Amino acid sequence: MRTSPGASAPSSRRVPPRPARTLRLPAAGLALTLALAPVAGCGAAAVPPGSRPTPAAAPPPTAAAPPTAAAPPTAAGAVPPGAAGAGLGPGDGAAAGKGADPGTGAGAAGPVPGRRQVRRAAWRIGAEGGEHEIEGYADRVSVLPGERFRLLVSTTAPGFTARAFRMGARPELVWRSGDVPGMRQAEPLTVGGMVTAAHWKPSLTVDTTGWREGAYLVRLDASTGGGRYVPITVRSSSARGRVVLLNAVTTWQAHNRWGGRDLAQGGTRAPKVTFDRPYDGTGADFFTAYERRAVAVAERSGAPLAYLTSVDLTPGALRGALAVVSPGWDAYWSPEMRAALTRAGQDGADLAFLHPGAGRTRIGLYGRLIRCEGPCPRWGTPGPPRTSLGLHALLRRATSSPAPGPRLLPAPARTHDTGAGSGRPRRGHGTA
Repeated sequence: MRTSPGASAPSSRRVPPRPARTLRLPAAGLALTLALAPVAGCGAAAVPPGSRPTPAAAPPPTAAAPPTAAAPPTAAGAVPPGAAGAGLGPGDGAAAGKGADPGTGAGAAGPVPGRRQVRRAAWRIGAEGGEHEIEGYADRVSVLPGERFRLLVSTTAPGFTARAFRMGARPELVWRSGDVPGMRQAEPLTVGGMVTAAHWKPSLTVDTTGWREGAYLVRLDASTGGGRYVPITVRSSSARGRVVLLNAVTTWQAHNRWGGRDLAQGGTRAPKVTFDRPYDGTGADFFTAYERRAVAVAERSGAPLAYLTSVDLTPGALRGALAVVSPGWDAYWSPEMRAALTRAGQDGADLAFLHPGAGRTRIGLYGRLIRCEGPCPRWGTPGPPRTSLGLHALLRRATSSPAPGPRLLPAPARTHDTGAGSGRPRRGHGTA
């Protein structure tokens, strides 16, 4: 046999086959035989580049394995093992899964253990969907921690789910429902010029046990893909020694055009409006456009915070507050609201209104009704003095010890009026 120069001649010596090796596992009482096939020049079979090795055939069973204990059932509302790190994308459970959340039985609801933080955009709705595809409201504007509220939901879909997110520096998923049967509620009524859905039937009850104080969005997801928000505030029982963040819900409702009528003449002006109806748009346009980022900044600052809505400004509600911040469009004040803010300023609290026109319009607040006798009048006297500091400077002052006295500027007698509805966010603004 001819060989090329430099190549060694093949050896005629025969390589004896290697015996099969046996590895005994005394703990299991079984023998595992490892057959090592001899290959000239190496101890394992060669695999051509770019190809996958063929898996070896499984040996026949030598003994029956002991049965594996079944996993315990997951409690309603709990996250099953292995799913805790799974993020929630826009519209998940609606457009994606369209079914019950893992770990929740049909119709079951409950808290999410550990107040699971979610991906940055997980709280956002995927799409508003068609007209009346899903919409709803809460029978309470705010609740104390541990109190309950009801959701009244109307949908054209066969079913829907609800999730509650605490908004802040990092949104947290704190509660979710199981699958809820969908129902198209009755058409809204117009009573004395006011559009109301107070006759709707409750869809489910939400228990806020374990929820922290703060601003929340309940995301409603129809099984057909549409979504809306229902805002709810878990209010603080005391403002003493804290910076109070206000949700300007009276202004949200005054500009709410759901049903075609509002108080601000954006649609057909109504003499009164009610919280017993959904918000138009995404359901939380004013919060996402004007207030959400300020809440996140405040929570990142480390300042002690309290949370209230404008309807919670009753006598004594702001007693002992370090500061009061209204981050959103806050134009509609009742006499009780104005008096509570004025007293807080007189007691030394910094008052900060981050958008122009705060408190310019006088309203009457009667439970869940907001009313104006004729066109909503402007206040003819100056409002409470407000601080000259911006949000960041005010929060830094609140974390200093001891806190210095307030820096106040007198409020102007009249604020610039840019017309009815000028402060209304664009449709869907802040939710994309």
